[in-house]
Amino acid sequence: MRTIRLNQKERSEVLDCVYDDITGQYHTYYLSAFQYDMIADGLLRNFPKLREGLHIDGAKALLHKRLRDKFKNTRKRTDSHVPCVKNKKKKMENSDSPSATPSKNFWGVKNFAPSRREADDDQTIKSYVEFMQQQAKLDKGRRKQEQVLERMQWTLPERRAAITQDFVPIAELMVTYPILFDEDEIIREMNSLTEADTEVKFNQNLEIYSKKILQMKPVKKEGNDVQELRKRVAAAEDAEKIYLTKSVAL
Repeated sequence: MRTIRLNQKERSEVLDCVYDDITGQYHTYYLSAFQYDMIADGLLRNFPKLREGLHIDGAKALLHKRLRDKFKNTRKRTDSHVPCVKNKKKKMENSDSPSATPSKNFWGVKNFAPSRREADDDQTIKSYVEFMQQQAKLDKGRRKQEQVLERMQWTLPERRAAITQDFVPIAELMVTYPILFDEDEIIREMNSLTEADTEVKFNQNLEIYSKKILQMKPVKKEGNDVQELRKRVAAAEDAEKIYLTKSVAL
């Protein structure tokens, strides 16, 4: 059965209707992540074509992002004169001024809310994201890894804002930044936010908690490889037992 997809004009008309209805009827120009999710859920239930052939979670994440971008762009381009939008902008400018009280580093994280590079704007950020999305479709050996790493670093402020201010769901982050969920990239991302070596810290904590993890009831039936490792742990000498215990816990 052929997947029915909306064209760009039709998608824009849907987003226009949502924006006009919410701002006109409820006089609300800023929505929470939960509200975007609720709107996306309702639209997908009533208009299945908006799924565009995607799994429901992916469709919801994509629609959430499109709604958030619609509100952000229309506030900036069309409704910047609205009093609440002007006040919000003024507050943000004041918070960015040198005289403003510096924000604290929450949870000991360094560069918790880093600033965008002066050379970048919404258009360049969009081009970086699209480049990385295309690269994510390739095998790792075929990717332009150096350019990917650069763009991951340049878009870090956008991800931090999305996570700490907009509270975007994980599914949406996976759509926007698929490379972020590579094992190596997760470690690099964490290392860019904290002074600690994430991989070293993980292994240290794994050594501390691995025995307790093994005592937990498995959520599913263990495979033959895990069962074999458990037997080897029981028979191993102390020096090897630590390594094997960590392996089973993983």
